[in-house]
Amino acid sequence: MCHVVKLVSIVRYIARGCRTLLQATVLLVAVLCMCEVGVRVTEWDGGDDLSLRGDGEWLVASWTTRQRLQPLSDWTPSTEDAVPLRTNSLGLRGPEPAVPKPAETFRVVCLGDERVLAAGVHRQQTFCFQLQQLLQSRTSMTVEVLNAGVPGYCPLLSLLQVRHDLLPLEADLWVLTFDMGD
Repeated sequence: MCHVVKLVSIVRYIARGCRTLLQATVLLVAVLCMCEVGVRVTEWDGGDDLSLRGDGEWLVASWTTRQRLQPLSDWTPSTEDAVPLRTNSLGLRGPEPAVPKPAETFRVVCLGDERVLAAGVHRQQTFCFQLQQLLQSRTSMTVEVLNAGVPGYCPLLSLLQVRHDLLPLEADLWVLTFDMGD
């Protein structure tokens, strides 16, 4: 009888501890969700078509990554020395990629910030375009290198971009460019 009483008290002790741990976990998740909603509400600019910067009309608000390149935009700068910027339906710099990916195509997606986007130079001068030319010269497969750079992005925002927008591209290789400040 004494062993049964001890066993029951041990089980009750463990059950109370598990219940307390479960309550603390649920409370923590609820607080984190409320904080996330609060941050999104206070940072939202009020619409998907609003410019986030005066110098980049091609940047628009995004619920998933804060900002992104405006899809299907053809931004022409007001000064002669600036470079025009054209985006496809996915908001990537460059031509429209085929979805699903064609057979015998090796697709590379370059992720990163303004260094990858290279808005200040012509598309033929970006490392994405030059990488495509280099790889194409060394294989008989069709090589496609997509420029998914967005100003202000860090590795976490690039991951969100992949999860929410770029997985249908079926990339064979993802290249993430970042510096230690990211």
